[in-house]
Amino acid sequence: MKVLRKNGEFSQKMLVTQNKAETLVEFFDTAGESSLNRFSPKMESLETRYIDTNNKEYLKITFDSVSRTILSEGSIVKKYELETPVYDGNGALFYVFSKILPKSNHPYIFNLLQSKEKRMVKMYLKYVGQEKILVNGKPVESVKYETGLVSKVLSVFWPYTYNYWFSMKTHEFVKYEGPVGHNDSETIEVRELNK
Repeated sequence: MKVLRKNGEFSQKMLVTQNKAETLVEFFDTAGESSLNRFSPKMESLETRYIDTNNKEYLKITFDSVSRTILSEGSIVKKYELETPVYDGNGALFYVFSKILPKSNHPYIFNLLQSKEKRMVKMYLKYVGQEKILVNGKPVESVKYETGLVSKVLSVFWPYTYNYWFSMKTHEFVKYEGPVGHNDSETIEVRELNK
């Protein structure tokens, strides 16, 4: 289980379980809620479930590649056309990005489903450069990636970008920095890397 530090406190956790048929990524956030994310071996989204602090499921997202739809079932039921690739916007992205990092300087374009807000936006993931990042006081050679909105029109209203660092050696998630609302930001870091 990966333990993540958010704004200085070790309060988030990510557990990854893999078999030949699927990858499960459980993400536990600072508020005590969690998400269970299922992915195919090619890192295609299959299902996301959100669980509240009372351990009750309050939102389920099903990605159906055959009918090319996404079904969001919660307090409101909504159906989307599936545009691939698409990922639900939660902490599992730290793991997903480590598996799909662009191999060139060309941005990777994907759709981000913001299921709690009931909207989907087209995003890019692009290589920025290399940096040394401290993990538990030890320097780690890392590659930095940036995500942001593809739409120039939407970028006028949300001009922010999100930065992710991954270990050059293992491709593991190391650090995240990004905005929260218009006036705040957050940093999430891994406590330690796998040996």
